[in-house]
Amino acid sequence: MERDGWDYIHSKCLYCDENDLPLSFEGTSGGGIWALQLLKSKATGKLSVGRSALVGVSFYQTRLDTAIRYVRGHFIKSIYDVMWRSQRS
Repeated sequence: MERDGWDYIHSKCLYCDENDLPLSFEGTSGGGIWALQLLKSKATGKLSVGRSALVGVSFYQTRLDTAIRYVRGHFIKSIYDVMWRSQRS
């Protein structure tokens, strides 16, 4: 989503019996949002992390509504473009 020259990433958190999500993401503001390449070994079936990249910085959570909450962060353009341009001013 883009608004007023900033872009945002929204992470959808589904609360159900199959996951163990915290009831709040309070205190994670400023934390990194990472994209990960997951690799699965053909020999052992184990998962490992290949490449990774910082793609966002979290700053907000929505209220928990019908077992769904969103964590919002500034996305790639905001952290790698807008931020650098503002630092040069």
